[in-house]
Amino acid sequence: MPELFKIVWSEIAIADLDSVLDYIAYEDSVESAQDVYAKIELKVNSLTHSPRRCRVVPELQEIGVSEFREALCGPYRICFRLYQQTVVLVAIVDSRRNLEELLVERSLLFT
Repeated sequence: MPELFKIVWSEIAIADLDSVLDYIAYEDSVESAQDVYAKIELKVNSLTHSPRRCRVVPELQEIGVSEFREALCGPYRICFRLYQQTVVLVAIVDSRRNLEELLVERSLLFT
């Protein structure tokens, strides 16, 4: 039987998702925001099975930080850390943002 991982949303990841959805609803439509939410939710839920299949965040790996992985969902990066059998979502960001800078701002590289 495959091992299952628990998903835990950090407050920051929840705030990121809210921000993304608010922006889409404002700039496009509520329906578009709902569609993006459904896609992100599906991708996040897929992390209960084999989250190690996701790549280590490349720009962090370049500086020797390999604790963060990411799942891609359209233009969004769902960043997470693994703690035993738990996937902790740490950020949901647009792929055009500088992720290393964002994580340093949030002090996630040092926790």
